[in-house]
Amino acid sequence: MSSSWPSHDLPIELFPLIVGHVVKASHLACICLVNKPFYALAVPLLYKRIVIRHWYTDWKRRVIRVFQTLADCPQLALHVNILGKGSHQELFIGDFPKGLKVTESDALLEICARALRNAEQLRSLIWTRDSSLSSEILNALAQNAHLTQLSINGNPGRRYDPAQLLGLTRLRELTLIMPSRSVVDILTSWAAILSGNLRSLTLICKESPWINDEKLMSWGVHLPTLERLNLVGCSKATHEDVWAIIRRNSHKLKALGLEVLTTAFDTAVFSSACLCAGGLTSLTSFTLTLQPTLLTSAFITQLVDLLSHSPLELFQLYAVTNAQDSTPAAILLSRIIAAHGQRLTKFSVHRIQLLPCAIDDVCAGCAGLQQLFFTASPSNLAQLGPILARALNLRAVHINLFPIPEHFQVYDYAAELVAYCGSTVTQFGMNTKVWQVARRVEEGADGEFFARPVLMPYEHPDVPEQFLVVRA
Repeated sequence: MSSSWPSHDLPIELFPLIVGHVVKASHLACICLVNKPFYALAVPLLYKRIVIRHWYTDWKRRVIRVFQTLADCPQLALHVNILGKGSHQELFIGDFPKGLKVTESDALLEICARALRNAEQLRSLIWTRDSSLSSEILNALAQNAHLTQLSINGNPGRRYDPAQLLGLTRLRELTLIMPSRSVVDILTSWAAILSGNLRSLTLICKESPWINDEKLMSWGVHLPTLERLNLVGCSKATHEDVWAIIRRNSHKLKALGLEVLTTAFDTAVFSSACLCAGGLTSLTSFTLTLQPTLLTSAFITQLVDLLSHSPLELFQLYAVTNAQDSTPAAILLSRIIAAHGQRLTKFSVHRIQLLPCAIDDVCAGCAGLQQLFFTASPSNLAQLGPILARALNLRAVHINLFPIPEHFQVYDYAAELVAYCGSTVTQFGMNTKVWQVARRVEEGADGEFFARPVLMPYEHPDVPEQFLVVRA
């Protein structure tokens, strides 16, 4: 064993595996300081995924320092990429410093452009603050041969010409947030350029009048390889528009999100069109956001029919407002479980207060369930422990309580419930709190050792999924 490694009995081959499990940036930074061998192991992991969020301490300074480092150190910028299949390495800039002087802002954007040119292996970029992209940054991204995932705010302000987006020709996944009219106007041309490559399209709007029948139908012609479609808040989207996008690849579609349906969306017609085409036979993920009053008996039947030929694994239901009557939702869930329970690995229901019997149906009827998110009444918490214990493959649980009681000790109730869960659970959340679940070995009164679940601070850089997007 090389003398450059610390003295220990572990084989050198194990160290990459051990360091590979470290996810917190500050921990990786400490490992980089141990010695040169540890630096060589840790620095690619430290830079391969950069995430800066606006609630981080001194986040503006962090953004500036990160880009300055990537601009000045090309060898470090090369680590900002995707190294492993199925991982989510990316450059995430959720908020970009604004309010700077013109000279400071221009200088920072020049640094950012230089940093992105250095990040030649960059696969994924998330840049969500409006009016913060620039012509220089888009030119740098257009030169990147590996960029395939892009998530941006669709308001260019006066910093770039939307036509510059047409230079991004290799995208496989695209998310546009609040696109302006000028950006919407070039989407048909952009879709034509990306035709044959684009696999995932997400449009997040807020009552946008620009995404209408004419636009949506014109895009569908150019999206023959689409596998994931998510429309959030597209108030002008109708069943005809959505069908126009997916009809050429209905047998390829793997994920569909219809979030905030309008009264103009005819589920019966949409379901009939899909079934006439043979059904959504590859659909594994379905997300629906609606007004609770839409959950009529007829609507439930139409929705169940729509998914009848789908090998569904993920089902998510969001209500726009808190639903007082959970009976319609319980009927829908029971029918979904009856049809797809043997495959479902994720069940998520928000703003609809489920009774313990409905939650029990989910846990008992979905043998492979791994993720469960739901809303419950505080008065029913005592009944949930034995119910959660029935789901033998659970990994993540999150419970939103409604109404939230005063002086509620979230940690105590969460610790009590997680004690019922099996050893597979690694994440547990309640309301706005999320913990990692660790196992502490203790000796019992009879001298036997047992593993007790313990709630630990959440350290992963990813925000838990249930907090990522306001669905209504």
